Amino acid sequence: MIILEVQDYCHDCPSFEADVQRPEKMLAGNDIVMMSNTVVRCEYRNRCERLKRYLERKVDHHGQTESK
Repeated sequence: MIILEVQDYCHDCPSFEADVQRPEKMLAGNDIVMMSNTVVRCEYRNRCERLKRYLERKVDHHGQTESK
């Protein structure tokens, strides 16, 4: 199975760089082979998530300052 783990803000991002976790084969009892999933994410997902949280805090703080 292919799983896409991208946020809405990833769409149309010029910096999007695919980071693909390839499936792994795992052997179980009686020679049963199980495959993990292929997962597609952005290489920069952690950086963008931190930036998003930072901007949300700034907007919240700015909104609270104006209402006083």
